[in-house]
Amino acid sequence: MNQLSSQQKKLLYLSLLVVLLIPIVALGRPADRTEGSGGALAQLRKSADLGESDIGDIDPSSAAMNLVLLGMRGVATSVLWQQMDHFREIKDWGQMRATTQSIIRLQPHFIEVWRHNGWNLAFNVSAEWDDLRDRFYWVKEGGKFLKMGLDQNRRSPELGWEVGRICGFKIGMSDERKYFRKFFKVDPDPKFKGSADPELNEQGVDNYLVAKEWFIKACELERNRRQHIMDRTLFRASPARAQLDYASALQKDGVFGEITRLAWQDAFDDWTKKFGSEHFRVPELPTLDLWMEMTEEDIRTIAKTVDEENALKRWVDQYQNISSYRYWRARALFEAEPETAEAHRN
Repeated sequence: MNQLSSQQKKLLYLSLLVVLLIPIVALGRPADRTEGSGGALAQLRKSADLGESDIGDIDPSSAAMNLVLLGMRGVATSVLWQQMDHFREIKDWGQMRATTQSIIRLQPHFIEVWRHNGWNLAFNVSAEWDDLRDRFYWVKEGGKFLKMGLDQNRRSPELGWEVGRICGFKIGMSDERKYFRKFFKVDPDPKFKGSADPELNEQGVDNYLVAKEWFIKACELERNRRQHIMDRTLFRASPARAQLDYASALQKDGVFGEITRLAWQDAFDDWTKKFGSEHFRVPELPTLDLWMEMTEEDIRTIAKTVDEENALKRWVDQYQNISSYRYWRARALFEAEPETAEAHRN
């Protein structure tokens, strides 16, 4: 090598660069719209549904920021998180929102970014305002922020569930629930002209029914992708619980008679026929499943040994305790009776 001239060395280095570029191009060539296009990495991403277009909508600004920052994305994100917390502490909501937008451009597929900031807007920021209409506005902003996150992460069960939690729990069970439940159907913002905000409540229905739809969507996604929010039993119970909360809220609102009775009947059906028939794997017996409506006869039929039978009984009881299954089953059954509905009305 030392005997080569300067020009020969340059030609050799150039040749080596060209040789090294060949596998890089073959591996990293981006895919286009045609079937089977792209390099090996693009094909692997497509087969595993890991391409950005498979995960959700592509934000061109996020890709541009990644190119500009190159390897400094993690550092930039940490600085922005600190700035966002600072703006929240000094109650500079405009700057906090702008900083949040910068964070999600850097980490559009990091679910915790969306969950944390959606929760922050709906629960923390909303509590800083005195006017109930302002509080409701920021609760909605939290839900809308999570919906935007779901657009960019279409396969995430957590984000859809979080939207349902805001529509159900935050609006229906907060201290301001009397007003929030009304605002959800008749928004105080003049631009909606006495109707609901279509971005969160397109049909203008009760908040718990909207929450139920979001929970159903989240459970559908959860079938193919594991969620990390809570015990799977409670996660799968969410749609039925939303229906139970809806029926209970009607009673608290003073709505009695057939409307409320039918709501309880639907809740009983959702709880026993849908959630009650959901199969869950027994941790102690990985080859067996259990369900909430499982009877002793079912257990005896499935179990092959006395030990398996005892284990199944123990786990059915434990899973029912986790979700308060027996209580809500009995409550919905009794509330759906005509005599109970009449007693409430009287």
